[in-house]
Amino acid sequence: MEPAGSVVDFADFEDSKENIAPLKQGRTATKLAGFGSSALVGQDALLESQKSAWEAEIKKYRGDDPLELWRNYIKWIQESYPSGGKHCGLLNALERCTALFKDSVQYKNDIRYIRLWVMYADLSSEPVEIFNYLKANRIGEYVALFYEAWAIVLETRRAFDQATAAYELGIRMNAKPVDRLRRHYSEFQGRMARRIAQRIQDGPDEAAEADDGRAPLQTLTAKQAKGSLRQGKPTTTGLPRAGGST
Repeated sequence: MEPAGSVVDFADFEDSKENIAPLKQGRTATKLAGFGSSALVGQDALLESQKSAWEAEIKKYRGDDPLELWRNYIKWIQESYPSGGKHCGLLNALERCTALFKDSVQYKNDIRYIRLWVMYADLSSEPVEIFNYLKANRIGEYVALFYEAWAIVLETRRAFDQATAAYELGIRMNAKPVDRLRRHYSEFQGRMARRIAQRIQDGPDEAAEADDGRAPLQTLTAKQAKGSLRQGKPTTTGLPRAGGST
């Protein structure tokens, strides 16, 4: 049994208005107005037309910051398809975007790019493989968010020693913002201390219990931090496959 009330709020890791789950802060009134039943006539056709326009814009873009266009496209998908689902193309867009810039020196430590990777990992049945891939390819090695998200995934799977190692590696790399990374490492250590105390109180049988569900990165309770890991397969891009439903 986990200590009561111990909550990991992943959204807190971003001290800005745009965090890993920007839609937690609401959608625009014009977007919401379009989701009424009377407005659904022709909505799919309209969205497909708009999606094609985004894709065309991305294809012809020749500017200095293609990632920003991809980021805006992905944000549009999230706002335009509030219920998600395979038809929305979010997973496909994230997979294409992350693969496209995986060798880009310009974006390896760009917080916008790391956020997209974390979104991709959150849809994945094999997030540990994704973070291992990022580490092996030195993507996000100077960004605190990378280590925070990686550690949360490991903590979710009760790989506590590996989570500790992830935090400590990020601190050694002086990943920015390092003060925030140190604070979340301290909070993790506090959760570990409470786990140990709870284990002593409950005894070995209670402490050994675990759930099978996988919690998302945005918000994890300590009880949810017991998910199992499913095997994934590599994609044709060489990246780990998300294998999600969104």
